[in-house]
Amino acid sequence: MEHYLLIDLGTGSTRAALVSSGGEILSIRSFLNFYYRDEAYPDAQYFLPQEWEAALLQCCRELHEERPDLQVRLVSAAGARQSLVLLDRDGYAFYGLPNIDNRGREFMDEVPDQAQIYQLSGKWVTEDFCAAKLMGLRKKHPELYDRIGTVLSLSGWVAWLFTGNCAFEPSMACETQLYDLEAKNWSDTLCRAYGIDRSFLPPLLMAGENAGPILPSLRAAFGMAENSHFIIGGADTQAA
Repeated sequence: MEHYLLIDLGTGSTRAALVSSGGEILSIRSFLNFYYRDEAYPDAQYFLPQEWEAALLQCCRELHEERPDLQVRLVSAAGARQSLVLLDRDGYAFYGLPNIDNRGREFMDEVPDQAQIYQLSGKWVTEDFCAAKLMGLRKKHPELYDRIGTVLSLSGWVAWLFTGNCAFEPSMACETQLYDLEAKNWSDTLCRAYGIDRSFLPPLLMAGENAGPILPSLRAAFGMAENSHFIIGGADTQAA
């Protein structure tokens, strides 16, 4: 029987679990997600990825210490929708935009061709989606916006932590309002509407695809199998 490490990043908390290939949850750890308020906006919150990373890896460490007899073969993650982790051009995760962040609300009237945006993305223009959060960040924090090299979903960020590879899964991409549903790809038109640089958006990988081997440092720290890999997960609601 194989064993998996499964991670679920929600709005209020994050969980990591050891699970058998038969579906039995063998052990689980969790932590509360901490957010900061950004007073430059009426309703904006952010998180620090380095804080979440430390807490998540501690959960994984505790799971391994509890069950050192198990060798994890596969890792995967699901995450809350409409959230982003921002990486700079050196690959440092410096800022997190959660689903409860509404920094784009005051700028939504500036978004052009809103009917076309609905036709392409399947969603009406609101502050809920990642495009609006990035637009709001650009408006009042250009110094942060200019640092961006890559944007990742929450589940894609975990894949990056474990493999060093950047990818975005389509059920998460749908929640950015930068993804063309019919073309099944990032949209230049949608990016232009929000003033977002398309170069920030990483390649798309379907849920269930292999994102790459687990980094040797983490494989050793958590006693994982030598050929352990990360399997792409998606948005928590769609995955459920």
